[in-house]
Amino acid sequence: MQAKLLQMENDWARAQKLGPSDALSQTDFDAARSNYEVAKANLGVGKAAIVQAQGSVAQAEATLKRSLQNLSYCTIKSPVKGVIIDRRVNIGQTVVASLNAPAFFCLPRT
Repeated sequence: MQAKLLQMENDWARAQKLGPSDALSQTDFDAARSNYEVAKANLGVGKAAIVQAQGSVAQAEATLKRSLQNLSYCTIKSPVKGVIIDRRVNIGQTVVASLNAPAFFCLPRT
């Protein structure tokens, strides 16, 4: 878009030097100015699209960070080492936190 703008700036500068005359019709003069203005606007749109894309990347990174944090809450880790002798919940079963701490697994006493 910057290259297109540079090209249109050069065309517009040439058209301004000639001005509407026998060498350049009024239509061609107006077209050069119009093309220059359109190229300027397109460059602005392109820059805005880049800023929007950067915002989308930042939002996606934040969503990923939150999802990884939520995933870390899904793993139940034992505070002690031992051999499990009884399991009171099944894989995939929903576990709800309440006022009392439920016993998910029974470990033999040592």
